[in-house]
Amino acid sequence: MTTDLPTPVHDLVGREEIPGTGKMPKELDDLVRSNYLYLHSRGNAAPKLNPQPAVTAKDFSAWRVPLGPSVLEGIPGQALEQTAVGKLGVGPEDPQSQGSVRPNWATLSFFPRPGAARLPRFLRRRNGKRVVPEFVIGNDDRRIFYPNTWPWFCAGRIDVSCTYTFPWGEISSSWSGTGALVGKNVVLTASHVVPWGASTWTMKFMPGFYYNQNQTPLGSGVYSYTEKARGYPDHEQGDDMAVLKLYTPLGDSLGYFGYKTYNDDWEGGAYWTLIGYPGVVLGYATNGAFPTRQSGIVITDDDSDGAGVELEHNGDATDGNSGGPLWAWWGDSPRVIGTHSGSEYGAQTNNVAAGGSALAELIKWARDNW
Repeated sequence: MTTDLPTPVHDLVGREEIPGTGKMPKELDDLVRSNYLYLHSRGNAAPKLNPQPAVTAKDFSAWRVPLGPSVLEGIPGQALEQTAVGKLGVGPEDPQSQGSVRPNWATLSFFPRPGAARLPRFLRRRNGKRVVPEFVIGNDDRRIFYPNTWPWFCAGRIDVSCTYTFPWGEISSSWSGTGALVGKNVVLTASHVVPWGASTWTMKFMPGFYYNQNQTPLGSGVYSYTEKARGYPDHEQGDDMAVLKLYTPLGDSLGYFGYKTYNDDWEGGAYWTLIGYPGVVLGYATNGAFPTRQSGIVITDDDSDGAGVELEHNGDATDGNSGGPLWAWWGDSPRVIGTHSGSEYGAQTNNVAAGGSALAELIKWARDNW
């Protein structure tokens, strides 16, 4: 029996917060005080912006900025790098576990502050019966929280916008998911969140996102677009994972999760927490506006297919949870062992996270090379 067990949730309940002792770094303070609008177009010529008054009222003013058809919002990504399990050049002798990093200014809390979200609307069928959210096992045990302490603000929402080019024309699409900082400029998410094959694309990562950018604890300017993505595009659920390289190294200021390769000796223990930005919580349509967490999750089984491992668990998830970290505490170090992928139907219905040595190798490669 392994002695390297994560800390059970019931042992975390009485632990006090560990206050931050330092000052917020200048790089983060600059982001907190800033609020930029990023635009892009083809070529190097900057668009000529001419703000025009649109609405003037008693309590606010609004402007419009003519952009023309060639200027779009965001910073586009530069590379979608497809790879295969075992082809990253990270050998079995390399670390299958690395620690988390907490900046000295950030307060650590083992449980986050509950969120007081005003949920928009309750979902019901035409006949008035309550809708049970998809992939919820029994009762929905997810809870909205306010991510103002470490490591809870290291997870965030990912907004994807992309265009696919076909012989008959172009199709634009957008969606959202969840990701988590696992390096100074590295975010872990699910492979199916990445817009593989898109001709142009943006992926915006917003750590600690809560309701809207203005109410996010870290401030409206603390986010980054993605420069590159690398992962396993032709994935099974066991290797449905990818890493993103951020333009802004947010992890230098915010810290990040560590990681571990899953050990099946941990099966059956109520160690795990899942963070996500689902579109539906407790039957309410939240549209990914609030982070949720569920603790005390049990991994009931694991199916190995080489380096990728399907971690079957009894946590609850709906669309938008994809890419969320499945993690636990080792002492004061939170470490990810999986990223949420989807569900499995059969004799038993389980939700599934992707993990195993494929996850460790992908994060280790990104930390070393980005």
